[in-house]
Amino acid sequence: MQQTTNSDLSRHYLPRQLRHLILQEYLSGVKTARQLSEEHGIPMSTIHKMGQRWKAKNSCSFVSTPNPLPIMSRVTSAEASELLSENKALRRRLEEALLRLEGYEIMGDILQEEYGIDLLKKSAAGQSSVSKKDTQQ
Repeated sequence: MQQTTNSDLSRHYLPRQLRHLILQEYLSGVKTARQLSEEHGIPMSTIHKMGQRWKAKNSCSFVSTPNPLPIMSRVTSAEASELLSENKALRRRLEEALLRLEGYEIMGDILQEEYGIDLLKKSAAGQSSVSKKDTQQ
C-alpha cells in the first residue's frame, strides 16, 4: 500500500467535506493552521492557500457552528413522526413488560414465603433412565 506524503495532499486529494471542515475551523478561529496541519497531516501553507482562495471567492465568513448532520441521516417529517410513534409504542411495551416482570417477582416471593417453593432454584434433577442405562453398561 502506498503512503501519501504531505506534498501529495493538495486540495484535489482532499474530500470536499474534509476541506470544508478544515476551512470552517481555520477561518472561524476555532483552530490554528498549525493545529490543523498536525491533525490532518496537511502542510500549513496548503491550509493558508485554501483560506486565501476561499476568502477571494466568497465575501461572507465562516462562523463557529456545529456541523450539520450528514445528508444520509436526515429524515423527512413523515419518517420522523413514524419513528416517534414507533418509539412511543415500544416504550409502552417496555413498561408493560417491566410491570409483568415485577408481578412475577412478587408472585415468586409469595410462593417462597407462604409455601417454601423457590421458583428460581431448580430442584435436583434426576438422571434419566436412558442415560442411567448407558452409564451402568
